[in-house]
Amino acid sequence: MGKVEMKSSDGIKVYIFASGEHGFHGRKYGSIAERVTGEKRKHELMEYAERFEKDGKYGGTTAVEAKRKGGKTHGLCLSTNELAIWQEVGVAVQTEICRYKLEHEQKVRKCLAELKGKILIHPTRMSDDKVIDCVWEGRGKMVNGNAVILGGNVLGNIWMELRDGSV
Repeated sequence: MGKVEMKSSDGIKVYIFASGEHGFHGRKYGSIAERVTGEKRKHELMEYAERFEKDGKYGGTTAVEAKRKGGKTHGLCLSTNELAIWQEVGVAVQTEICRYKLEHEQKVRKCLAELKGKILIHPTRMSDDKVIDCVWEGRGKMVNGNAVILGGNVLGNIWMELRDGSV
């Protein structure tokens, strides 16, 4: 889907990304950069974050490629402390992306309206034993006649909360 505009944590700078995936990874590195103390690392993280902006090095790539460039294997490696920062702010960043899409894309509003009252799951290709450790993804299963969601399904939960007006 279309572009995403996001603001820095101080609300001053506006970032423009080609997709939500670009925004997710750009603001991941940018949000961490805004919170680390070492100037050299802050600069390195911010420089990497800028690559995901619409006019940046990865700005013209597909969402799949942006995900790869922001991932554990092909992205800029994050320290344990930086990952802890991301754990604190990641949901807020993703919520901002989803809210922007809801406010600016008719297709998203229509889709969510059609799915009113339904459980939304951000699917994964992982096996059941591995999905349990997932944060963003989930899998719906029937267990003893009850619907159970394996994994954190944070993205699905964000969309349901926005759809239902609870965030």
